[in-house]
Amino acid sequence: MTATALVSLRQCLPADLALDEPDIAGALTVFPVLGSAGPLRYLSLASGAAAGVKVRELPGASVNNLVVDNPLGVPVLLYEGEELLGAQQNRTVDHAVLLAPATTTTIGVSCVEHGRWEATRHSETMRSSPNAAFPELRRHKSQRMRARLAAGLEARADQGEVWDTVRKREVELQTDSPTGAMSDLYVQRADELDRHQRAIRRRPGQLGSLVAIGGRFVVLDLVSRPEVYADLHGPLVAGYALDALDEPAKAAPLLTDAQAWLDDALEQVGRRTRVRGMGDGVLVDASHGGGTGLVVDDHLVQLCLYGGDGAPSPSVESMSARIRRPSRRR
Repeated sequence: MTATALVSLRQCLPADLALDEPDIAGALTVFPVLGSAGPLRYLSLASGAAAGVKVRELPGASVNNLVVDNPLGVPVLLYEGEELLGAQQNRTVDHAVLLAPATTTTIGVSCVEHGRWEATRHSETMRSSPNAAFPELRRHKSQRMRARLAAGLEARADQGEVWDTVRKREVELQTDSPTGAMSDLYVQRADELDRHQRAIRRRPGQLGSLVAIGGRFVVLDLVSRPEVYADLHGPLVAGYALDALDEPAKAAPLLTDAQAWLDDALEQVGRRTRVRGMGDGVLVDASHGGGTGLVVDDHLVQLCLYGGDGAPSPSVESMSARIRRPSRRR
């Protein structure tokens, strides 16, 4: 592995990146991440869709693939864990993809509606959901994708595990969906989720969030443009809140605790890996914050780190030497 294949997270982020005081709702604590905007201009999927970006089924239809047409003159970011509704069944984006201008790209997705495969809706354009996948589901998907990326394979989640995780949360929240749709979890607990969401404010200049549930840091979500994060804030917070429902409230972490976690996380060295769309993927394995990101011209465009996911904390040397076994496909 050459030096250029390694990525220092700290060096790819703005020097003024900082946390603000958190908002708290029950067991949920969200620390806003503030900082200067990155140099690359791009749109969120929600803004892109309003301007003509379309997400659709492949001609032959595939559970784990969709096609995205970007006719615009700017890139468009599909964020890890975004939910897409409609067509033959609802899906979530597996790995973040930055769509190049004026391109058609096939992306990897996971089904989050086990009981529906509606061929009569094949030609329907999919729409962005008001909710993103909840962090526990995203964490499981990330672990599987990182294992495959480390083995030189394409980033893919384990579809069976995704269905199992959605079903487990359905049982825990005492909800029921006729098609096993993740979206029904949010609909059936909407009043409680709304109270959480109203308590978690978006701040001017916010680029992301560091999230704790029950006093434990669970996810860092980060993009390089505040206007893109503005579109993602609501869906991401809905996902955070869903994981926090029925979780016993514990003492919220202090800002000093959060800053220490963030500082430690951003000292990690990631490894470049090829992904679809613009830029390179970044593979990060650390016991307190493993995850993935996207880097374009040595600037991080997107980063998702998951707290305490049990991944090892390898040295640079061991990263270059280790090859993981691909995850089992169901």
